[in-house]
Amino acid sequence: MAPNQGSESDTCTLCFITRFVCLFDDLKSAKQCYQERLDEVRKQYEVVLASEAAFDLGQENLIFKLLLEEITGHGVSLPKEEEEKYSAFIFTTIINLPKAIDDDEFLELIDLLELDYADKFPITIPSRTRAIAMSPSGKEDQECNWA
Repeated sequence: MAPNQGSESDTCTLCFITRFVCLFDDLKSAKQCYQERLDEVRKQYEVVLASEAAFDLGQENLIFKLLLEEITGHGVSLPKEEEEKYSAFIFTTIINLPKAIDDDEFLELIDLLELDYADKFPITIPSRTRAIAMSPSGKEDQECNWA
């Protein structure tokens, strides 16, 4: 992905979208984990904005089923009343990066934003992070790329 230029000529701005699954009762722990991950990111990069709340994606999506299976184990289904205690959520983080960031550094940054970065088995808050380019105008790239 070729990120768009940020406000400074040597930086670019990206929006990192971390989708995760957890119990509703574990949202406070998820936010604490997210804040710990942000502390690590801030050691190397400028975090412009970070989520204060989790956006609830619900249970009727593929990422919910994929990540819930990381908690329960492959091919294991929960009883409906137990499954209803979980949901898929999003944390969003906007970060200014150096334009010269290489692919390995970029992938390490994505790993740092993963909520299950340091989790041992069984995983309690599995996550997936993607990035999309951002710009002040939203008009710097005439294409509409997807992530």
